[in-house]
Amino acid sequence: MELTRLLSQLDDRMLGELFSEETIIRGSGYVSRVGDIEVNGPTLRALVRGSRPQPYQVSVRLERREYFGERTLEVASRCSCPVGNRCKHAVGLLLAAKQQGELIEKPRAEILRWAQTLGQRLARDTGAETKKRSNPVRDAIIFLVALRGAQAPEFRLLKARLTRDGAFSGDGQPWFNYEQALLKPPSFVHESDLPVFRVLRDAIRKRHSSTFVPFELRGSDGLGVLRSALETGRTYVLDSGAEGTAHLLGAGEPRPGQLEWQTEKLGVRALLACTPPADTVLPTEPPWYVDAARGQAGEVLHPDRAALMAVLELPLLSPAELPLIAGALAEVAPALPSPLGRDAANLPLLTEPLRPVLQLQSLAVWHVKPHRRYDKALGHTLYDLATVSLHYGQARFAATDSSDLATLPSGRAVRVKRDLAAEGRALALLSEVGFAPLQAFARIRPKLGVSPSSQLRTHKARKTATSSPVDS
Repeated sequence: MELTRLLSQLDDRMLGELFSEETIIRGSGYVSRVGDIEVNGPTLRALVRGSRPQPYQVSVRLERREYFGERTLEVASRCSCPVGNRCKHAVGLLLAAKQQGELIEKPRAEILRWAQTLGQRLARDTGAETKKRSNPVRDAIIFLVALRGAQAPEFRLLKARLTRDGAFSGDGQPWFNYEQALLKPPSFVHESDLPVFRVLRDAIRKRHSSTFVPFELRGSDGLGVLRSALETGRTYVLDSGAEGTAHLLGAGEPRPGQLEWQTEKLGVRALLACTPPADTVLPTEPPWYVDAARGQAGEVLHPDRAALMAVLELPLLSPAELPLIAGALAEVAPALPSPLGRDAANLPLLTEPLRPVLQLQSLAVWHVKPHRRYDKALGHTLYDLATVSLHYGQARFAATDSSDLATLPSGRAVRVKRDLAAEGRALALLSEVGFAPLQAFARIRPKLGVSPSSQLRTHKARKTATSSPVDS
C-alpha cells in the first residue's frame, strides 16, 4: 500500500531533516514500547508506553507532494505527551512501522463497535409558533445562529440596538451575563428572554462547559435552546456565505429528509439533506434544518430516524470501512442507502474561472539560518513569506493539491473543473519574479517563500507538519 511505500523511503537522512538528532536517538529506544499499530489512510496511530502510567496516544500522517517538479514527503505528528508533536514517541511509532513491513488497513475499533451494536440500538421519539413582541424596546437581546459550513452552528447572544419597528439593526456586542440577569434582569432584558437563559445555562452545565466557550447547536439540549429562542421573535441566522447578512429566523414546517453519502478528499461522509434544500441540517435530536433565505427552521422527518441518527454519528469513513458499514446497514436497516452506492463522479461539477491568490505575511519564527538577505542566524525574528491558493468560485485549493474535489463553505462537496494550464502559468510567474518553495525548516532558501498549503507549516515545526525531499 502507499503508506508502506512512503515508510520505505523514510531513511536516516530524511528523519534527520524532520526530527532533531536527540529526538531520533531517544525515539529509537521506544520501538519496543509501541502497541498495535492502527492504519487509516495515510495515518498511523498507536499507544506508546512512556514514563507515565497511561500510555501516550500518538498519530503520524505521511503524504507525498510534488511542487515545482520536486517531490517531498510531508510528516505531521501529534502526541498526548507534554511535547505534543515531533517527539520521541512519534519517532518510535515511525521506526516500529518501518520495522513491521507491509501494513494492512483495518476498520477502526469504533467503527467495528458501531457495526456490532447497531442492531441493539435500533431494537429500542413541536415545532413552536413564533411570538412577536408587542412593545419592542430600543436595546434588546438578539439570539444569533451563526452558520459555519460543515460544522455545527454556534448560538450567540448579542446586546443590540433595534430599529423603530423592533428589527435587528445589525449593530450589537457579544453578551454573556445571562446568569446574573436571571437574578436581576437589566432593563434591556425582556421577560421572554428568561426561559432561553435558563435552558442555555442548564445545557452548558450538562456539557461541563463554560459561558465563554462557543455553544454549538447539537444534541437534544442544543435543540431546546434553539426552540426557546425562536419563541422570542428575536432569533436571527447569520449566513456564512452572504458577507455576514443576518436574517430573522422563525419556526417553519417540517421537511422530509434523506440520507446521502458524500465523497470527500479523505473519505466518505454521511449527510442528512432535506426537501426543499436548506443551508444546513443541525446535528440535534431530532435533526432540524436552518434555511436562511426563507428565514425558517424546523424538524427534518425520516421514517427510520433511529437508524438515521446512528449513521450520522459516524466519522469520515475510509475505503476499507465502507463494506463493513454497508453490511451492517443491509442487515438491520436495508431501507437506508448503502455507502457503496455513492460515487464521487455523481458530485455536481463546478465550472468557475481560476483566480490565483497570493497572500503576503511576516511570520514570527524561533530560528532562521543564514540565507539570502538573512545574512546571519537569527532567533525570535520575523520571516517574510507568501501563501498561494487557487480559487474557483467558493472552492479553494492549495498549490500542491492535485485533487478536483473541494468542500464549499456550506459543507457540500463538489467536483471542480480545474484549469491546469492557467495554474501552471500562474505558478511559473512566481518563479520568474524570485519566489521559491519553502523546504525543511532547517534549510529555508528564498527571500519570500511560497508555502504550498499553510504559511505556518514550515516555520512552526513543533506544531505543524514540515516538508522533506523524497527520492523519485
